Amino acid sequence: MRQIINNLWIRISRHNIALLSYLRRKKLLFGSFLTGSKLIFGENILIEKGVNISLDRDATMTVGNNTVFRYNSVVVIKKGAHFKIGNNCSVNHHSSIGSMSSVSIGNNCMIAPFVTILDWSHKFSNLNISKREQGFSVGEVHIGEDVWIGTHVSIFKGVTIGDRAIVGANCVIRNNVLPQNILVTQEAIVQSVIGEKND
Repeated sequence: MRQIINNLWIRISRHNIALLSYLRRKKLLFGSFLTGSKLIFGENILIEKGVNISLDRDATMTVGNNTVFRYNSVVVIKKGAHFKIGNNCSVNHHSSIGSMSSVSIGNNCMIAPFVTILDWSHKFSNLNISKREQGFSVGEVHIGEDVWIGTHVSIFKGVTIGDRAIVGANCVIRNNVLPQNILVTQEAIVQSVIGEKND
């Protein structure tokens, strides 16, 4: 099932809950939209069945023209955070984008299936308390124009990927990628030891 959305601008409040309910009934949008969040869509947005979009209080999601979200992709924007994706982009099936600060994706970008993009990471350097109690470290993610992200890629906080870069399948991106660079799968290595300064 496919749905085309044109020029949708919603600031979530008690006055437009009925509209959101309608969109959910039509299986156009799944997820949650808290008061004060903003959903801004350009023209000819394609959202397939099972896409899950959740906006926390005062979160903003902006989508350019002719952009596609394939089935079972997920977007989660936390309180006060921002997600912006440009024109002529595709977010393929089972890919996930999560923001506690800001994630931006330029025009003409292709995101393959099973990609994860997060602008946050769990803290873990304190050995005296559990990881789940240590909170998060956050850093904005910027993906430039005409970037191709291969399947099963993970992109983490504080990363900038330059224009026209290609990130090959299964890469884990924790450092910046220069424009027009092509990255291929790297072998897993021991990066550091827990307890050292590594959050």
